[in-house]
Amino acid sequence: MNLISQSCFAIVISSASSTLLFIAWWALRGFFMVTNPKMIYTTLRWICVLFFIPIGYIAVILTYRGWIVGQASAWGTVFRQTSKMVKGMNIFSVLWIIAMCLVFLYRWHERSDWCRKLDDNVPMEDEKTTLEIFHKVRRQLGLPYMEMPINRNVFTPTPIIIGLAHPQIVLPERDYTEAELELIFYHELAHYKHKDLFLKGFVVIVMMVHCFNPCVYLLSIAVNYWSECMADATALEASGNLHNAHAYFDNIMELIPYETVSKKDKFFFSTLNNNKEVLNRRVDFMKKYQKFSKTNGIVTAAMTAAFIFMTTSTAFASGKAVADLHNMIYRNTEEHVNETEVSALEVSVPVAEAGAVPADESDTELEGEKLVIADDGMVEHWCRVEDLDLDGLQIISTPNKDSVSYAKGVHYNFDWIVDPNTRYVTANYAMNKGQYVSVSAVVTPRTKDFWIGIMREGVIHYVEGRGAASHNFKVDKTDDYCVFVQNNYRDGTKLNATGYFVYAD
Repeated sequence: MNLISQSCFAIVISSASSTLLFIAWWALRGFFMVTNPKMIYTTLRWICVLFFIPIGYIAVILTYRGWIVGQASAWGTVFRQTSKMVKGMNIFSVLWIIAMCLVFLYRWHERSDWCRKLDDNVPMEDEKTTLEIFHKVRRQLGLPYMEMPINRNVFTPTPIIIGLAHPQIVLPERDYTEAELELIFYHELAHYKHKDLFLKGFVVIVMMVHCFNPCVYLLSIAVNYWSECMADATALEASGNLHNAHAYFDNIMELIPYETVSKKDKFFFSTLNNNKEVLNRRVDFMKKYQKFSKTNGIVTAAMTAAFIFMTTSTAFASGKAVADLHNMIYRNTEEHVNETEVSALEVSVPVAEAGAVPADESDTELEGEKLVIADDGMVEHWCRVEDLDLDGLQIISTPNKDSVSYAKGVHYNFDWIVDPNTRYVTANYAMNKGQYVSVSAVVTPRTKDFWIGIMREGVIHYVEGRGAASHNFKVDKTDDYCVFVQNNYRDGTKLNATGYFVYAD
């Protein structure tokens, strides 16, 4: 599968899992508030990371490669596609790329507009006094020494901090008292301390990548709001005015007497916002923050760790669910692609090396065991039937009534309990050379090995699997063929094999 298809699956999985986590976060906000209000913003930032890092997809691929469960065949059919699925994936990929480019162009225009406004910056007057206040606030916030430009701009309606590589504080064109400058610096440097500008830039990337998911737009609104709340809390704590929050917000109202701030999400700067509705909510948050902020630090750390563990586990489970859904769609689509057709690598293995019994003189078709390494990475074994007849092996033929026919002679399902040291086989079906038999099975316990394949008189084709396996077998000779599942355990292990097989041209 090409890179774009893989990327689409990674994005879909991370989007699905992160959306569930964002919904869970939304429901748990009240609990976080009681435990420790800082957890609200901390866990929200973690969800932003999960939108960008496809943990669920990585977990699925690790499992598929056999690095977790130990057998690649357990996920042998993950993300294999039929022609219809390929067409749908191509359409989705094109629409996704177009939407992502549109979001990028919109945000780039927005950023360019702000860059043009910043060209009119004028250095702050009375620089000595302004810098003294700035460094006083910086020390109170515990920030290291730094030189940050402080400018005025006629196009800036509110005080803002802007710039990732070279941050600067930009103030509207008006006169400020020392107390007002102190309040502005506390709030804007609190944003700098929290690295809110980096987070907002990260959210822009998330919105581009997950442009098809409405949840990311709600995420952006939440990030903007809670970054303001936490900047308020940090500013009030550092200034020693935590229990006088009302005066802090009154001063904000005096600094910006009118609602001149655009209601658009602010991704390239953080501002001293004076939207009355938002300010009222921030005041309410500070009241709760004063009440609950002294919760035990150990409890807070434990709860944060538990949330991160829960989110990671959910991401893995969501990835597996998407993979299983894709596998089910694949299994129920008849026209398969990416199967063994042209580029299979055939390797002949001597009978003695394969551990097989020498062939009879009458058997001139197969002089030993042959291994076919297919395009899907599975190894197909060709050998004589007696080579798989282990000592004491039971062979149980299932009548037609045990297979549910979707279309007579075309598509069958099976659900077998295969006893130890037993091979379950279907009825025989006439097949012509060049046709294909697609066989798929899911076996429990998922940690047990099994064999599935097709067989005709004297010759057997099979693959090994653990947990699940699917493969297309090419008919090498016109004859009657049957499908089988074999359990080689002798310790009493029974295998529940559920699957299907399809005879097709």
